[in-house]
Amino acid sequence: GSEANAWRQLTALAEILQSPAAVRDDELKWTEEQIRLTTQALSSDARHVAACVASLIHEVRAQRSELTALKQRLVSEARLDPLTGVHNRLRGRELLAQWQLAGHQFTLCFVDLNGLKRVNDLLGHLEGDRYLRCVAGSLNALTEANAVCRVGGDEFLVLFLNASEADCRRLMEGVQTRLAGASPRTGPRFSISYGIAGGRSSSPRGEDLLRLADERMYQHKRSQQLHGRRSVP
Repeated sequence: GSEANAWRQLTALAEILQSPAAVRDDELKWTEEQIRLTTQALSSDARHVAACVASLIHEVRAQRSELTALKQRLVSEARLDPLTGVHNRLRGRELLAQWQLAGHQFTLCFVDLNGLKRVNDLLGHLEGDRYLRCVAGSLNALTEANAVCRVGGDEFLVLFLNASEADCRRLMEGVQTRLAGASPRTGPRFSISYGIAGGRSSSPRGEDLLRLADERMYQHKRSQQLHGRRSVP
């Protein structure tokens, strides 16, 4: 009779819910509606079964919510550098591509730590890690910076929207000053070499800006080696 049919319908609905990840939101809504209609044909003694299926739907929704949150966290962590907590190379490339596609005017700064290997060799890798975190923290503290990315072992990329090269150079010299204050009392001093490319009037592709900033960074590094650490590019 009608109750037997309702039982069969409830059983079929319960089977649908056995694979929570495979159930779409519209299927969940449809299943809830079918339960509401099915319970009308059940006796009062059997309606607790329908309530159990409804509870199962609630659990499926909770699991789907947890899976969504986990996926979002994994996606976020995949774009972060675990040592310094700033963005990684992948996120830097994504931002460059997005900004270029949107037609934004931006400036980028390529940063390289001076003497990280020497710090590691003389003071140990824990101090080398502190050096990296100091640089990352100093760059990340720049409120004008839109993104800081660690793109290599001792290299960072800083991205600025609507900033001139002169503005970025002034900010980098402020970072140099902060790093000098964070240097160990004995041994190598903390400092960076950097190259800047872009500005409000520039319109080359992001990859071209990266190459130009990289070239200017190495020019700055050579200048510091010849004329002292306070050389400004």
